[in-house]
Amino acid sequence: MKKNRRTGNPYWIRLPQKLIAMGLRVFLLVCVINTVSAAGFSQGKKLDVDFTNSTIGAVLDYLKEKAGYDFVYRKGVVRVDDVVTLKLKDATVEKILDAVLRENGYNYEVVDKVVVVTRAKAVPVVPTVEVVKGQVKDASGKPLPGVTVMLKGTSVGTATNIDGKYEIKVPAKEGVVIVFSFVGMKSQEMKFSGQKVLNVVLLEDVEQMEEVIVTGYSTRKVSEMTGAVQQFRGKNIAQSATGGSLMNALKGHTTGLQITGSGGVPGSDGDLLLRGTGTLYSSNSLSTTSSFPLIVIDGVITDYTSINGVVSPSDIADITVLKDAASTAIYGSRAATGVIVVTTKKGAKDRMTVALDMKLGISTPNFGKLEYMNSQELLDYGKMALRNWWNTNESLRAKYANQETFIQDTLGTLYNNFDVTKTTNWRDLVYRNGLSKDVAMSIRGGGDKIQYYFSYNYYDEEGTQIGYDLTRHLFKLRLDFDVMKYLSFGVNLSGTFEKNITANSDDDSMESYHPWVTPYNEDGTLKYNIKSWKNYTMDPTPLSNPLQDNKYNNVTDLKNNLFGSFSATLKPFKWLSFSSTNTLTLTNVNTNDYLDSRTYSGNHSRNEMSNGVLKVDDERSWTFLTSNILRLQHSFGEHNLSGLVGHIIDKTKSTFFLNDLYKIKWC
Repeated sequence: MKKNRRTGNPYWIRLPQKLIAMGLRVFLLVCVINTVSAAGFSQGKKLDVDFTNSTIGAVLDYLKEKAGYDFVYRKGVVRVDDVVTLKLKDATVEKILDAVLRENGYNYEVVDKVVVVTRAKAVPVVPTVEVVKGQVKDASGKPLPGVTVMLKGTSVGTATNIDGKYEIKVPAKEGVVIVFSFVGMKSQEMKFSGQKVLNVVLLEDVEQMEEVIVTGYSTRKVSEMTGAVQQFRGKNIAQSATGGSLMNALKGHTTGLQITGSGGVPGSDGDLLLRGTGTLYSSNSLSTTSSFPLIVIDGVITDYTSINGVVSPSDIADITVLKDAASTAIYGSRAATGVIVVTTKKGAKDRMTVALDMKLGISTPNFGKLEYMNSQELLDYGKMALRNWWNTNESLRAKYANQETFIQDTLGTLYNNFDVTKTTNWRDLVYRNGLSKDVAMSIRGGGDKIQYYFSYNYYDEEGTQIGYDLTRHLFKLRLDFDVMKYLSFGVNLSGTFEKNITANSDDDSMESYHPWVTPYNEDGTLKYNIKSWKNYTMDPTPLSNPLQDNKYNNVTDLKNNLFGSFSATLKPFKWLSFSSTNTLTLTNVNTNDYLDSRTYSGNHSRNEMSNGVLKVDDERSWTFLTSNILRLQHSFGEHNLSGLVGHIIDKTKSTFFLNDLYKIKWC
């Protein structure tokens, strides 16, 4: 996030390139207005012009020679070599300028025969939007709540309310297609052709209605679902999980689920909002009304606030998103903000299968069209501000005979301490092209008695900002034993080992560093600190050198997570089963915040005599959970009878350690 900066007097700082033209125009107009009166166009001078396949520059030279006008514009603004054809008789200078400048995308202003030319601002084209309303019903005429309504090829969408009604904004153009989809129903595409009301009838998908959806404690056929549910298959998830992030696979595919961006920093997660931004959430992550949805992995309720870095995308069998009260009721108040159910892969009664998936990605920093002034441009803009200050301040005019004397006196310390002819592009020094490597391997197979699944995932990413790196290792082992026809056991082990390094410097500060400031000494070595010029004088407190900080200082986060689960299922009858799942989760998060004594920050950030600082924050926790569930499910004719009785006990213990160490010497 960029810092807010004032541009008013008496301070002046770096400004985007797009402001330079405006600043130059104001600067020139101020100078001219203060010395002469604005006379505008000379109405008596009329000219005959005849230019065929000539250039804009030639026309301007002609007006300068024949009418005595001077033209001022910033380099690169006017394309003087553009070809024009112009034939006018007995035309005023204003008419000629309109023809050669305004009709070619330029604006101009005239002050006593000085013509200031600028590029005309593009008029933004606001796309016309139509509001489409309607209702979605099934074949029997009943309204369908929770139907996903999406614009095809986009992430724009909504969902029908309890009455099956919806409202969506659609671009008023040809080729727009609205897609209606719902679990157990055939998706339907409707072409938008200006309709204000669009009612849709969805038909049942017989094959899909027999598919099974995992809801955490139980599984149900699609035909038995009554709540708002969306399911994603593992193959689609693995293809959509860019940058090693499972959240990317869900973005734009689930109505009501909003995932905010993470700022491009490796290892950082966006926020999950499953009930939309209109829901009232608590800022306390331990609250039952916090913004995080409940995450259930292989039937086990977890305390995770994100699915990134917990399960490898290649290990996902499917993900089910439970959104409304009907589908999340069994989880109680913890599911007030929705539930995300993750089911991982397991072994199969088949021959051994080995899979290998490798991905390589390149990311580039994107700053849009924002550019910064070089030293000369910023200096010119600053001089303009000083002239305006002198013009409007009586005490300054009494003290200094003219503007130039005031400017030279005010900028004297700047000229004496910095080489304003040189420019440092701080952005190029702090940012780079990022590189990510993702390797996933799995072995799967088994027989009638034992099925196995093993996987390993390695992910490494170099961020687009220098000093930001992430390395992650994930493994998973799952064994299923069919001991008898009515008795089975299961072992599920997984682990995550993550190392995340971030720069321990205020890299945002470099955005406000003046372009004439350099981080290097004359011999090419990095400076210990950087001289600071503030309020038109040298500040006794120097600036830290971001490059020196990035070289030695860092924050290292080590996250280790071990998950072990043992389960047993007893099924004495076809319609009755009892299962017990016992899980132990070990978590360790260690943060080392290090400021090296070789840097200015390491000696002055915490106290004047810190001489190197190491702040250690260590958190360890273990969670034991036992889940015992008795299930009854019986079908007779077209009727189904099901019931569930469950008992859960969980216990968590955490320890924290925090210590600040000073006078840390490197060796």
